[in-house]
Amino acid sequence: MFFVVISVFILLLYCTLVLIFIVGFKRIGYFKNDSAKIDCRATVIVACKNEENHLPDLFCALQNQTFTDFDLIFVNDHSTDQTENLLLSFKNKVAGVKVLNATGYGKKNAVKEAIFATTTEFVVTTDADCVPVPTWLETLCRYQTLCPSDLIICPVSIKEGKGFFHKLQQLEFATLVGSGAGMVGVGMPIMCNAANMAFRKSEWIESQFELHEELLSGDDVFLLTSIKKRKGQIRFLKSLKALVETAASPDINSFLKQRRRWASKSTKYNDSQLILTAIIVFGVNLNLVLLFSLSFFELHYLYLFFLVYFLKLFFDFVFCKDIYKFLSSPLSVIYVIVLSVIYPFYIVFTSISSLFWHPKSW
Repeated sequence: MFFVVISVFILLLYCTLVLIFIVGFKRIGYFKNDSAKIDCRATVIVACKNEENHLPDLFCALQNQTFTDFDLIFVNDHSTDQTENLLLSFKNKVAGVKVLNATGYGKKNAVKEAIFATTTEFVVTTDADCVPVPTWLETLCRYQTLCPSDLIICPVSIKEGKGFFHKLQQLEFATLVGSGAGMVGVGMPIMCNAANMAFRKSEWIESQFELHEELLSGDDVFLLTSIKKRKGQIRFLKSLKALVETAASPDINSFLKQRRRWASKSTKYNDSQLILTAIIVFGVNLNLVLLFSLSFFELHYLYLFFLVYFLKLFFDFVFCKDIYKFLSSPLSVIYVIVLSVIYPFYIVFTSISSLFWHPKSW
């Protein structure tokens, strides 16, 4: 009986959390002001390590930007392929491009060296495997002009592709972006992605000693929590004109490695809202795994499993519909159902394994 009460309690917490995501996401208005004067100059920073296959697409996207008054800094983090040669060739063709060879190691260090080399207050980051839409910088700089912010969280989606695994990644990633945006909408920001975010250089400098340089990832979330602690202005830019698309993981091993790397920083979090959210999400998925396992021994656990599963599925589906409406993409019920079956086992595995797995490269 005690286990039943705990299961229902965790389910109620999770449903409440998803309702918060939904309400918060709806609260954020679409940014549609395309005519206001831009009074903002930006520096775009891209850290690169062995990105020869991705850089040509990024170069093309940056050259096609509708707003051109920006600086561009690439940092080569000891690449062993043709990355440095591609960067130098691009620098020779395009004005306003700076290429740095990192003196230290790791993405965080590369970003740090780039930030200290910037001459603008407004800094925008993306990744070498990303492709921003042509209106990306124009929208960001116009938004910063009209809505001055210390940190702007921007939409990211996985590039279109074929295959079942690819579609599942798109859906799972969309829920991460949507939940992060939803929490911003209720004034409790907990997540962002360095693949598409912008911030004041002065805020980064004030936060730099809270970014946990000993960890390979997490500089984005640690920056957010540091600015949040100082009650800085954090916003989500709800516009597809500020969208950046990122590459999907090519296989399950690389996908799990990436997710374990993300999860491995969780022990360093000190934001109570972020920690509580993570506990609730992990708790409801662990509950489903336990109920499914126990149902082989006691039939009543199977009934409880279906109660938890279908209520969770209903709330997740409602939330996914809102996210996909924003992304102007059709939502497949089949993918939502398949992901809902896989997700509990995936979350439990990556969360627990990340406690014992410490990545040595990015």
